[in-house]
Amino acid sequence: MKYFLLFVLLLQTCQAQKTTPTEMNDANYWHFNQFAQDSVPGINAKNVSPEFPKSNNMDKIVIALIDSDVDINHKYLKNNLWYNKHEIADNHLDDDGNGYIDDKHGWNYLASGSTKLVRFANNTSIRYIREFKSKFQELNKEGNELSFEEEAFMKTYNSALESKNSELSQLAEYKEYISWYENSLVSSDSLLMTYGIERPYSEGLLDSLFNKVYTIGNDEIRGRLIYFALDDLQNNRAKEYEDSKVYFEQNSKYASNKDFDENEKRNLLKQSTNSTNAGSPNVNINIENEVHGTEMAGVLIKTFSSIYNESPNSDNLEIMVLSIFPENGAEHDEDLSKAIRYAVDNDAQIINYSSTLNYLVKPESVYLALEYAKNRNVLFVTSAGNTGDNLDEVMTHPRGSFGEFELSNVIMVGGVGAKLTANLKPIWACYGKNTVDLFAPGTNFTTTSPLNQYHETSGSSISTALVTGVAASIKYRFPKLSSRELKEVIVNSTSKYNGEVYLDEDSEKKVPFEELSKSGGILNAKRAFELASKL
Repeated sequence: MKYFLLFVLLLQTCQAQKTTPTEMNDANYWHFNQFAQDSVPGINAKNVSPEFPKSNNMDKIVIALIDSDVDINHKYLKNNLWYNKHEIADNHLDDDGNGYIDDKHGWNYLASGSTKLVRFANNTSIRYIREFKSKFQELNKEGNELSFEEEAFMKTYNSALESKNSELSQLAEYKEYISWYENSLVSSDSLLMTYGIERPYSEGLLDSLFNKVYTIGNDEIRGRLIYFALDDLQNNRAKEYEDSKVYFEQNSKYASNKDFDENEKRNLLKQSTNSTNAGSPNVNINIENEVHGTEMAGVLIKTFSSIYNESPNSDNLEIMVLSIFPENGAEHDEDLSKAIRYAVDNDAQIINYSSTLNYLVKPESVYLALEYAKNRNVLFVTSAGNTGDNLDEVMTHPRGSFGEFELSNVIMVGGVGAKLTANLKPIWACYGKNTVDLFAPGTNFTTTSPLNQYHETSGSSISTALVTGVAASIKYRFPKLSSRELKEVIVNSTSKYNGEVYLDEDSEKKVPFEELSKSGGILNAKRAFELASKL
């Protein structure tokens, strides 16, 4: 019954299914409009740069994209790839002596040659529990007196246990949905055959029958089965079902499976290369199964070109691809640390990491890498995440402040929806008065997808890449800005929404939007340019 009620709600609220976009046309992007124009949280990013002098421009700006594999042959992306001018491509030598052989566009930390060797990994909760199980059992013995550090460890370990159980509960819900869909499909088809209706179904015929049986006849049992077929036809629930099956099967087998040995492939990878650093220069191996990196590259380029009112080329914006995301499961902190250092050492000015990690096995390695980036004046932009948590209470990584580390070069970004209303904060958007720096639009963004395609996507990953794109455009115009100054002009220039918002779907009361982040506001590109011009 709960799925029937859910689908009735979807039928009432959903628009007609959108066609797959063929290009990234400006008409699709309310995200760049003036703030509050048509009640949308636009970031004021249309043709901003001509208002500011061009003196002291950099020759180019390099963004390191730490993400998944990227379709480097995509027609929208290929002219903006970073090219390592110190490396001779495909000669199987480390020409620049940086420990990476033939790294012409970046590095794939999970591949060997032309094979994505590490495609699957555990979630961080499973990884953390496996790594520290013995330590936990020893400290958990009765009568042990724990130090402050040990108590902190026990708290983190117990949190990982709770996360694991939550992940398994979510998988159980997916399994229940899959079973419900399959049973409903059989029952619906059987019922419709009794009315002489067979596939392929007609929307008009199903709608008429639904009204006759459910609305007029008040037959709930038959009505919801007819409605199932109608909704399935109108909203392509078959794809939703197939995606759910893939998610359930992969997560059951890999990400949430404590018996899956993720280290087997990682150890094989380390043995597969003669280079100091395991991996491959081929960064576009598994693009059809890993779309995220291709999506983010499109957002970065589109944002930069919107501000400069031109189609950027390799002379001014370049994307360095650093692939650390597996197809399923979470990236490793070891790979994140290496990718950060690679970006810094190879002259990236800004790093985009549209992700977040709950539990780090070696947090010091990540934060030392971030400190290294800070000391070299490299800005690091990361996502608040899509779990809907208050990050003042729930620990995720990386963040600007952790233990002894205070990082003035780290920006954490949360996502907002398309309207300045009480539902401005999506259910999934994480927040935190003391942790999240600012928000940016994170819904319905048309971007690149593999094999020269385009599609619409949502999430705080989009929000993060928007901030990175704006930061890159400012740094390109004002190259003398330090990473701290660049962060400050972005965080201190936000647009304010003075209304109250719901935190989640179960909220009975609203809270002021300004209390959900440090800045209390939403990215404003033009205002950030104005602040930068005064420094």
